Amino acid sequence: MTERIQKVPELFFVAVDKETGKLAGFLNGIATNEEKFRDEFFTDADLNEPTGKHVMLLGLDVLPEYRGQGLAREIVSQYVERERQKGREKLILTCLPKLVEMYIKMGFQDDGISGSTWGNEEWHEMSYIIPQSKYASKAKALFREGYNCAQAVFLAFEDLYPIDRATALKLSSSFGGGMGRLREVCGAVSGMFMVAGVLYGYDSPVDHD
Repeated sequence: MTERIQKVPELFFVAVDKETGKLAGFLNGIATNEEKFRDEFFTDADLNEPTGKHVMLLGLDVLPEYRGQGLAREIVSQYVERERQKGREKLILTCLPKLVEMYIKMGFQDDGISGSTWGNEEWHEMSYIIPQSKYASKAKALFREGYNCAQAVFLAFEDLYPIDRATALKLSSSFGGGMGRLREVCGAVSGMFMVAGVLYGYDSPVDHD
């Protein structure tokens, strides 16, 4: 860990309690163009490739007193956005079976049993494809938080329209799962058309262009 901090500090993300200044959690990794996780990433910081398209995540930790508040999810979300801006394409990690569901809820997919034998344990390899649009990334994060598909898409563009968040969520709430939950018109499509209407729609009965 000390070697990693010294050689790859740019791939650490640290959450600090604003009130106390205390470390609340962190996430760190190593950049690479390799597709599969291997144990050497834990021990050899020189494997870092600064322009690598992937990041092998080597540790997500949240202090006990900060758990159960969604901090781990927020750390991952912020990390994804930061690495997206650097042109990364994928995050890869390994976890024990009991944590698979947690990572799936964060947007990772389970790629099966990893080749890693770290600590003589059996590990699952998990991957996260990084959306290359900040709006896609935000919509994905909102959907993981529990908003329906229409809400997630519409709210992702909130920086572009003069509607407060509560109103935007109410306006788009009825379209999740299709209109009236009929599962016909996709809620995500409805959300996109709502965005298009707010940004490019007309407000005059004679202006239909």
